[in-house]
Order: sequence, then C-alpha cells, then structure tokens
Amino acid sequence: MTAIVGVLNKRAAVMAADSAVTVSNDKGVKVYNTATKIFKLSDEHPIGVMMYDNVEFMGTPWDLIFNLYRQERGSRACSSVQEYAEAFIHFLKDHDCFSSNESRENYLIQEISSYYNMVKDETLELLGNEGISLEDEKAVRQKLKEVMESIAEVYKEAESCAEMDGYTEKQFRKISKEFFDSLMDACAEVHLPTDMREEWEHGVFMHLRSNIFLNNTSTGIVFVGYGDKDIFPSAFPTVISGTIDNRLRYFFNLEKADRITHDNTAWILPFAQEDVMLTMMKGIAPDLYSAITDEVQESMGNVVCQLTKNLGIPDEQAVEVAAPIIEETQKRFVERVEEIINEKYVSGLVDTVEFFNVEDMANLAESLISITNLQRHITSSEETVGGPIDVAVITKTGGFKWAKQKEERL
Repeated sequence: MTAIVGVLNKRAAVMAADSAVTVSNDKGVKVYNTATKIFKLSDEHPIGVMMYDNVEFMGTPWDLIFNLYRQERGSRACSSVQEYAEAFIHFLKDHDCFSSNESRENYLIQEISSYYNMVKDETLELLGNEGISLEDEKAVRQKLKEVMESIAEVYKEAESCAEMDGYTEKQFRKISKEFFDSLMDACAEVHLPTDMREEWEHGVFMHLRSNIFLNNTSTGIVFVGYGDKDIFPSAFPTVISGTIDNRLRYFFNLEKADRITHDNTAWILPFAQEDVMLTMMKGIAPDLYSAITDEVQESMGNVVCQLTKNLGIPDEQAVEVAAPIIEETQKRFVERVEEIINEKYVSGLVDTVEFFNVEDMANLAESLISITNLQRHITSSEETVGGPIDVAVITKTGGFKWAKQKEERL
C-alpha cells in the first residue's frame, strides 16, 4: 500500500511518497520499505509522475517502463500535462514487449476470479441471511441472478474504459472459453448452479468494459508538472490495469485532476491511503463523516415513522409523503456541512499554501506522509505506510529536482 500527495501552487508542484510496498503470496503478506514511487519523465522538461498500488504492469516493473519512456520521449515536449498522460498511454499500447502471453492469460484469470468471488460471496451471504438452503436450487438460482443484475447496474452507471468501446461480448467469449469451463467447475464445488454460464460471461464482460477495477492489478499514476504552454502546474491522475485481447484497460480520473490558475491558486491532492491527510485538511475523518451522514438520514426516517404512527397515518401514505422530504433534507444537510468544512478548514489551508515558498511546500508534503505513517504505527492498523519519504519539486524554469531522496544502493 501507499501514501502519496501532491502540493501545488503558482510557484511549483511538489510530490511526496512513502517507500512501503506490500507483497502477498500463499505464505502471507510482507511489507518492504524500499519502493520508489516518484519518477522523472523528462530530462529536459518539467514533468514527473507519482504512482500507487501495483508496482508492475503485466509483470514489468513500472520504474523500468518510466525510464524507457523517458529515453524514447527525448527532448519532445507536450503542450499540457494531460497530453503527457495521453502520450504515455500510446507508448504503453505500442509496446507489446511489456507483457507476455502468460501474463495476459494470468491477468484475464485474475479478473474472472475477482468477479466470481464478488458474486459468490455476496450470494452466499444473502442466502445465509435469508435462511435459504443451497439445496433449494430454484431459490439459489434466483438469488444469484439478482446479485448479478444489481452489480451489472453499477457497471452500467460507470463510464466504460475507452479502449473497450466497440469491444463485443462475442469477441470476449472467443478468448475466454476455457476459463469459463474452469469457472463452472468452481461453481459446482460450492453448490452454485452450473447452467448459468451465459450470465457469468455477460457479468464478467460488463466488468471488463467498466472503469471499476476489482483487484490489485491496477496502478494509479499521477502526472504532475507543466506542459510546454503552461505557466502554472497541474496534476492529471490516470488508472491503468492491464490488457484484454490487446486492449488496454485504463481511464483518466478527471474528478481528481487539478490545474492551478489565477482563480484556483493552490491545492493539496492526496492519493491511495488518503484518510489521515483528508482528516487534517477537512477537520473530520472520512469514515466518521460518512457514519454521521448515514446516522442523520436514519434518524430522520425514525422520527417520521414515530410521528406518522402517533398521528395514525397509514405506512404507505407516510412513506409516499416523507421519502422526498427526507431526501431533500439530507441533501441540504450534506451541502451545509460541506460548506462549513470548506469555510473553516479547506479554504484556510489552501489560502495559506497559496503563499508558501518551495521549501514550505516540500515540508508540508513530507509532513502529510509522516502523519499517515504515524497514525498507522500507533493504531491497530497494518503498517502499510512507512520507510523513507521521497520528495520531488517541479518548477517551470528549474524542472524536476529531488528535495529529499532515499539512498539508492546497488
């Protein structure tokens, strides 16, 4: 796991990252504090990347890919940071050598297995909660179908991976036949119906088309710096997973992209294990915020139920009248809380960062990683943030420079 952060204002862009990397295998989980997660993308232009999650792409280490990209890119500049990200995607697609037939096959198996485990676990949990025996084939089949349909709705609402547009289910079935043969055997072992192969194939296909990635095969790569025509820095996050039938699964995370302008003068962008940093920025822990908003909504529902009961209003009529009121009240509550958070915490922090010099920005970025490391250390959480902290600074005229870098040993 990882904690990385970008701190941007009109003067510079600063990136900071810990060095922890988690390795899992059949013998357990091991954390090493030796990983590098910040890289220079050009020797001549002010552009770099920071990465989180998987340290490899289809079996090839990302650090090797970044170095090869830097060499191939040479002195050619892009007009914007987004163009650097797009050029990097083209570079990946043009180099089949980064993956082998075996790695592509393993990737497909992982994706099918992830979808299978998600559907299976949710179905078995529902069956257990409702007291349905696995011997009741009709009920099990119905519940399995309901779970698949509910997951498919989530995929329909999500955007699709750009490369998967135009990719048909027929094409997918051609490359996946033998893997679904094995999947049906897995269903038989846990007493799930084995005559729903088409539903399983359709479900996995919908998963692969979506930009929702289920397992640890994806990598977040944040491009940070300046395009050739930029005066101020920007950050452009991308998520890259793997290839299916020679199509790269990736998406640009536009919701978290940020660009410094005359109006948007500074920003802090945490990624991966961002809960501690967001707590400091917003004055409230993200999970506590979610719990409070959920509790408020439930409490409003309980109050309405009690009032309607006391007034003798039929349940159906009460629900019809109360539901839109609760929804609107909850919406206003969340909006007001967000306004308070921005007014009392976020805006003040951003206003301060706007006037930071480069040294202050570097210290802030390093401190944000350090407090995440400390929180993991003093609580019962697994220590997945740790090791030396790397800090890099990118300026328009000075380019990419290390402010702090762990010692490299052969």
